[in-house]
Amino acid sequence: SSSSSSLLFDSLVGLSGVYNISHHFQYEAVRGVEEMSPMKPVCGFTESSFLENSPALRLRAALASHAHRMCLPPRILLVHGMEDATVPFTTTADAARVLRSCGVTQTQELYLAKTGHLDVVLQLMLGGKAQRAVMDWLLLSSSSSSSSFGSSSDSSDGGGSSSGSNVNDNDKSRNKTYNHNISKSKL
Repeated sequence: SSSSSSLLFDSLVGLSGVYNISHHFQYEAVRGVEEMSPMKPVCGFTESSFLENSPALRLRAALASHAHRMCLPPRILLVHGMEDATVPFTTTADAARVLRSCGVTQTQELYLAKTGHLDVVLQLMLGGKAQRAVMDWLLLSSSSSSSSFGSSSDSSDGGGSSSGSNVNDNDKSRNKTYNHNISKSKL
């Protein structure tokens, strides 16, 4: 059938992302690294090309017509380390606001305490709190629509809960139901 030729996703995970190229280039310029960063040549050399290539701004423009709304996965998790000096964790909060304004109501943010930019990716690949958090979210949030994504902190690093959720280290059971109402958290 024609529907089988399309690849459909039910979830998306963003890791320490740059979602507004123009804002990030300004951040790099303040730090004095804009000329050595790959951001400028990859995304074009002008402010208008940065705006054209910014994922959050492109999404907002595409969804303005409502034609592409069905292309978005129903659940999105944005993960960012709180100690990220390369891409400020505030970019994740900004991207989540854009996604919610575009109608993606199950946009969830997870902020990892004592975690830098590369740590998020390395922990995802090699193991650590980023991998546990993402895998728990993917596996548990897809198991039931009436489930909750934990509420305890990762006691190994002293991180505590902010508003929202954390990975629940007290219950490793994949059978427990979880609730999708995560707004913001940190481990």
